[in-house]
Amino acid sequence: RLGEIRIERRRPAEARLGVDEAADADTALERISRRAPDLMVLDVMLPDVDGFQVQERLMSRGRRVPVLFLTARDATEDKVRGLTIGGDGQRTT
Repeated sequence: RLGEIRIERRRPAEARLGVDEAADADTALERISRRAPDLMVLDVMLPDVDGFQVQERLMSRGRRVPVLFLTARDATEDKVRGLTIGGDGQRTT
């Protein structure tokens, strides 16, 4: 029909989805170095370094992981920085 969009998602029954959490940047970087995730939701305001720095470290190591930044910051500069360093999106909470 005109104006109708239909999206179908098909996933094999044997597909396993998991979530891995890290409370700080060093733990996240170590885990990602062992096994890169399919997608990363990265908090910009981590306790040790900010999430932007984590992404910059990953990129400098040649690791390209799709990333969505989660942040309370809503300044245009932060949005631009996130996208400039390889972020795929940003969600302000």
